[in-house]
Amino acid sequence: MNKTNILRFNPIQIAEWMEDMLPRNVTSKDRAIVTLIKYLGISRTRAIQFLNLMRIPEDLRGRLKEMGGVTEGGLRRVVQMDSGEMRIVVGGMVGRG
Repeated sequence: MNKTNILRFNPIQIAEWMEDMLPRNVTSKDRAIVTLIKYLGISRTRAIQFLNLMRIPEDLRGRLKEMGGVTEGGLRRVVQMDSGEMRIVVGGMVGRG
């Protein structure tokens, strides 16, 4: 039996989709997130975990999207870094990916 999930998406793709799905016609980002989580049926915490990945600079997100085996949980520490540290860590990830 093949255990590969063909519907597994890269977390950067999910974050970008969610960012695109945020309603633009609301007064605050918080309200937009509430609307999004109701639509998707996920928790606020889970939505924010993905949306935090949008803190990673666009060029680095592009590199991460091309990698297999990247997980949202594995990137949580990266979003807490400054952009210089992110570049070093993501460069290392891409180098061994």
